[in-house]
Order: sequence, then structure tokens, then C-alpha cells
Amino acid sequence: MDGQWGIDEVYRIRDASYDVWHPGSDDAGRLRAEMNNPAYFGRPFYQAARFGESHDMVSEQDPGNKRIAARPPFGEGRQLAKALGALTLLSNGVPMLFMGQETGETSPFSFDSAAPALNPQDVVPPAAATDGTRVLAWFRQLMGLRNDAAQGLQGDSNYQVVQTGDRTIAFTCGRDQSLFVVVTFGTANQQQDSSWLGLPSGGAYKEIFNSSWPVFQVESEPERTNGGYSARIRAGQILQLPFMGAVVLQRA
Repeated sequence: MDGQWGIDEVYRIRDASYDVWHPGSDDAGRLRAEMNNPAYFGRPFYQAARFGESHDMVSEQDPGNKRIAARPPFGEGRQLAKALGALTLLSNGVPMLFMGQETGETSPFSFDSAAPALNPQDVVPPAAATDGTRVLAWFRQLMGLRNDAAQGLQGDSNYQVVQTGDRTIAFTCGRDQSLFVVVTFGTANQQQDSSWLGLPSGGAYKEIFNSSWPVFQVESEPERTNGGYSARIRAGQILQLPFMGAVVLQRA
């Protein structure tokens, strides 16, 4: 079944997610090149699968094979989990979420069949919100957006154009490019020009999701909002971006 994976793009997703480990590294350009490869009707399944985690990538067989939510720097893994969730669920292809990734699972995959089983449903829901439930809330909202047929995020109706910023991937997607997604991987520039990132001109956009909003906040991250549903954002305006996370805009 290894033929089902879009390995080149997946490797670039992995590289971008590890940039915060390596000062001076920025793999956004290489990831953009893979995401902009043509997507054609009837493409083989192996060109369609997109993911941030798999059993090989999070087994801790070497120090770099950590769950997304467990990756250093300390206290930022669940922010990264939300960033990769947005990239996986809203970009072209068939998304795969691995073994509790949607709850910010930190326990590694074990090849030992006798290892304790993991149950992501253990996260849902305690009496008070936790980092795990806030990560899950983020994934649920994005899955709802993806599964809304009117958005055109599935199949060949999706049209994706990718640009980059400082440790930042931005892409239009959905029917008639009605959605604009910005994903950050530890950017030093949390104020970026929307036109440089590729926000289409000619119309205003509203902010429908932001991973730093209080309902999704984890690990004491600060809020970096752009005005929410009442905002009217046009190309050339400055976007406030989380250090690590995602912002989703929709044509108003």
C-alpha cells in the first residue's frame, strides 16, 4: 500500500514542521513547489494522500520521529498540530489524520503489538476544556468546512494556488478560490502583507477561523486575530498571524 502516499509532498510537509528545530531553516519554498504540482482528474491515488503523521514518522525510533504535538520547543507542539491540521485538511488531496492526531496526541506509535492501546476518545470531553479538547475543536471545525459540499474543497472542484512568506505557506482553495488559508511554522514575521501571500484582489474577505482564538488557544499562545466574521480584508492589508498555526479567510 505504500503507493498511496504522495511521498515528495509529505516529506516537504515534514521538513517545514521541523524548521523550528533548525535556526535559519525555511522549507516553505520547497513545500510550495510540491503543492503547486498539477492536480489532474483521474490522478493515481498515491498522488492524492496528504498527511503530517504516519506510523513511520512518529514511532520515536530516532529522536526526530516524534508526534507533532510532542515536538520541541517545549510548549509549542500543539500549536504545530493545529497548523499541520489546516494544511492537511484544506489543501488538495485526500487527508489522513493518524491515531489521535486530531486531539494533539503525544504518545508515539509502537510497533510492539503488546504496547498499550491509545484511545483518542479519552480526550472527549472532560468537565473543563484542555489543550487536547481545544485542538480537537479546531480539527472539528476544519473537518466541517471540508465536508461542506458548497465549499468545493473535495475532488476536482478544488483549485489551489500556493505562495510563501517567512516560514509561511498561503494558498487559495475551494470553489472559485473563495477560501484563503495561511499556515505558519514558527514565523518570525507575524505581520505579513496579504498581497505578498497571494490574497486575490477584487473583493473583501472575512476571517472565519484563527487557531489563536481563545476557543482554540493552547499552551498560553497569544491571540493574533484579524477581526473575525465582521472583518473586511482586502489584498494589501496586513494580516496578523500566529507564530505557529493557521488563519482561514473566506470571500465576504
